[in-house]
Amino acid sequence: MQFESSVTTTAPRGLGELFAAHLREMSRRSDGALEAEKADRLVIYSGALSMLFLDDQAYPFKSNPHFKAWAPILDNPDCFILYSPGKRPILLFHQPVDYWYKPPALPTGFWVEHFDLRPIASLADARPHLRAGSARSVFVGRARRDNV
Repeated sequence: MQFESSVTTTAPRGLGELFAAHLREMSRRSDGALEAEKADRLVIYSGALSMLFLDDQAYPFKSNPHFKAWAPILDNPDCFILYSPGKRPILLFHQPVDYWYKPPALPTGFWVEHFDLRPIASLADARPHLRAGSARSVFVGRARRDNV
């Protein structure tokens, strides 16, 4: 008996075009929401690690579903998407400098070309991006206590 594998190691042909169409739809919806709120920019936070009580370990990370709808990043906390109508979305990708842990690699693949990818080493590095360019932003995500 022979079995065929349904697992592929490369992106199926046309996946880039499907993702581009998906981003156009996400942009269209976001444009309408921003217009309704009289805002200029959408900021979507991937989420933060939730630490175990009295421990230095974290619960498994679950990315904000609104963030995942824009970028397929499932395992990296403290990333941001900045979207302004008519502009290429910016992806602030968190790559912490850490003595104990290997930082995540920059994403690659069919979808990355649709973003202005900007690595950040710390949440402090995100502040200028988050505060620049627009006083009227809509933030989607759980606010952090450290005032990012």
